[in-house]
Amino acid sequence: MRKIKILLASGLLLFAATACGDDDDNGDVAGDADAATATKIDVTASEYAFDVPATFEGGTVEMSYTNAGKEPHFAAFAKVADGKTYADVKAALSAAPGTAPAGPPPFTEWAGAPTADPGGAGKMAFDLPEGTYALFCSIPSPDGQSHAAKGMVTEVTVTSGTPVDLPEAVGTITGTDFALTAAPDLKAGSNVVQLRNDGKQLHELNLVEFPAGKTLADLTEWAKGQAGPPPASFQSGVAVAPGEDGTTEVDLKEGSTYAFVCLIPDTLGDFAAHLTKGMATSTFTI
Repeated sequence: MRKIKILLASGLLLFAATACGDDDDNGDVAGDADAATATKIDVTASEYAFDVPATFEGGTVEMSYTNAGKEPHFAAFAKVADGKTYADVKAALSAAPGTAPAGPPPFTEWAGAPTADPGGAGKMAFDLPEGTYALFCSIPSPDGQSHAAKGMVTEVTVTSGTPVDLPEAVGTITGTDFALTAAPDLKAGSNVVQLRNDGKQLHELNLVEFPAGKTLADLTEWAKGQAGPPPASFQSGVAVAPGEDGTTEVDLKEGSTYAFVCLIPDTLGDFAAHLTKGMATSTFTI
């Protein structure tokens, strides 16, 4: 039985691009890349639903994500696999642990917004191909039932669009199975960081902030069972599929200590959170 585990943080943004070409007096057509812009969408999570456009252009998508709920939420885009339907994906994502249909999942996890705590928000950008998607959150509620099982899955149609340049970043963090390269030099205020996924499965940058007395080791230990409140706050970020790039705009406070982590489960192995296998940057203080 294929086990569908929670996907913390990770992950989703939707960005689409439009292309417009104008004929000049000599009959030349302006290049699509010069005319195209990223599609901008707003996604709001609450208990247990998303406010998201039902249809938007794909290509490069710039997403503003807000958690207006009272529980942590992420927003992940799962692309419906060939020969499958949105209903197949919803059933798989909503299944209780250990009860998902046998065989490979009927979807490919593509991109998204990692976990944000209640009241949190994030901005991210990534490329999203056309197709039918399920936007979902499967973090467990206090009663143990996943948000997806409570109805936090919605159908989204992405139409054809043009990829454009991602927002300019101060530096790139590369994700592999299972490590993140060092974070670039960051400052107080707004910073754009790029994620390059050189791994074989979905990876994320989830920005976490540590209160006084808590460490990355504490968070790693918590991630093994994910029981009780985590020893850090989750501030979202960006998640992308293998071979893809994305960016996240993070707002950092002077004097605070942070790290970027990946909490996505190892879907090609034992389903343990990637963080427990070492997938985190070192902590850094602004």
